[in-house]
Amino acid sequence: MSNLRQKTCCFSGHRSIPVNQIGEIEQRAEKHIRELYRRGVRFFGVGGAIGYDTLMAKLLFRLKAADLTDIKVILVYPFEGYNRH
Repeated sequence: MSNLRQKTCCFSGHRSIPVNQIGEIEQRAEKHIRELYRRGVRFFGVGGAIGYDTLMAKLLFRLKAADLTDIKVILVYPFEGYNRH
């Protein structure tokens, strides 16, 4: 069995993203996701918060529906009370 860590990538980021940067962020992320996929990454962990985490989850689901059908998108839920700090 192969090492799952070598097949896993996780995303987490800022809660607030300037609207005028969303398109560029999505394009750059898609480029990197496709490169990781080419290298064998199939498991993508995404933080459960609003903002960048949600943006990446939506992108990953879009790519999964289009042509990266064997990827797994995994919710990495924040710990209780994460937003207090």
